[in-house]
Parts: sequence; structure tokens; C-alpha cells
Amino acid sequence: MSDKFLTDIEEVAERDGRYKKEAYLFIYEALQYTVEKLGKTGLPNEQRHICGRNLLFGISEFAMDQLGPMARSVFSHWGVAETRDFGEIVFNLVESELMSKTDDDRIEDFIGVYDFAEEFDWKKRRSNFKRLSAEEIDAYLASGEWEGKAGGYAIQGLAEGLISRIQGSHSGVVGLPLYETRALLKSAGFQIV
Repeated sequence: MSDKFLTDIEEVAERDGRYKKEAYLFIYEALQYTVEKLGKTGLPNEQRHICGRNLLFGISEFAMDQLGPMARSVFSHWGVAETRDFGEIVFNLVESELMSKTDDDRIEDFIGVYDFAEEFDWKKRRSNFKRLSAEEIDAYLASGEWEGKAGGYAIQGLAEGLISRIQGSHSGVVGLPLYETRALLKSAGFQIV
């Protein structure tokens, strides 16, 4: 990023006063991450547009990758407490001509998309599916692999490529958590080979 760009970001952050400059820079990084995740990198600028909702989910995934369990604390430090705050940052950048929007983009697109306590609860993120495109969903459904599976997927099959993170026991996601069960049985005095 150029010095002028960084200076422009600092000016926007100072003028608005609600969010730290790091939040603005994070939005740019999360936008690039989202563009790449959605396979729009090679498209012309007018076709690379990301709607507010998709950007918010990209922000969530990027935050969990980059900030992990500290995501909510970092966002709070930056002055960001809800999805609307991300929208305010985006529209501050648009007003300063540092980001563009379409005629359909509105601040309302950023309101109440997810609850921070739920979305960034590290403990609840046991196995996370990546955000799927319509094509990926259609392809998985066409495979038939989902039929007869608890939860509609088998982690050891094609769906393994759709899961971005597992926290905890891999065997617990697949079925009976064998390692943990074995350890519990041993601690209870059972002889386990």
C-alpha cells in the first residue's frame, strides 16, 4: 500500500472518529480475501463487485483465520461492535472515493447480518464449512454423497474439501470420538489395548 493511500485512510479514520485506521485497512484485506474466495480475482473491476452480505461473511472468515479467538476483542478495540459498523466503514471509504459501490448498495445491507457473539464464538466453531457458491452446492448435491449421512455430509468424503476448520476431535466429527472414549475408559480402570 502506498504512503498516500495510508495517509488517506488515516484522514478518513480521523474525520469520522468512530473506528481506528486498522479497521479500515482490515476491510481492504478482507475484501481482497473475499474476492479471491469467490473466484472473482481475474474479472474486470465492474464484475468483481462484492455485495455487503458477502463481504460480511468474508470478513468473518478472514477474521477467524487472521485473528482467531481474539477477533471480537480486536474489533472492539477498533470500535467495531456489530455488522453495521463494517458498513459504516465501507461507506466512509466510498464517500472518500477510496472504494466504489453500485447503485444497489445500501448501508441497510450491513445491518443485523450476524450477531458478533455467535459469529465470533471460537468455542462453537467445531467444524466450519466454507461459504459455498451455488455451483459448489449443486455439484455436491449432484454427487449424491450426502444421501444417508448424518448432517448431510461425510467429512471423510467430498465434503472434506468444503470444511475450512475443525476444532476439537476429528473422530468426534466423523462419529464416536474414539481417542477421547478410549482415554475415559482407561481412566475408569478398563484395560484397553
